[in-house]
Amino acid sequence: MRSRTVFLCEITFAKPPTGLLKRLSGWHENWDGLLHALRRDCTIPDSFPVRPWIFVPEALVGTIVDSFEKTELLYGTAIPAPKITTLEMTSPWLYPSWNRVGEAAKPSSIPEYMR
Repeated sequence: MRSRTVFLCEITFAKPPTGLLKRLSGWHENWDGLLHALRRDCTIPDSFPVRPWIFVPEALVGTIVDSFEKTELLYGTAIPAPKITTLEMTSPWLYPSWNRVGEAAKPSSIPEYMR
């Protein structure tokens, strides 16, 4: 059985990923309010964790990781570390099947805690 997690997905091709970074920063600053609104409006159980999941080109991973770590230093750890998947790892780039075999083989540029 898969975990019962709510993912807030964001996708960008933008270089630099300014809009995505602003979104993450906004979520970081307002995480408690965001969780409250999601649970209230979408009837998400309190037991379901909520986590950002970012899909970006591999070339942008370092920028995202650096930005998240700087934001964390400024605001603390209100928001869970985003899960990062490179666009090159998604169908149809690398996986012709639906089951995403190989998810564990993410590039080393993605820290373990963001996998």
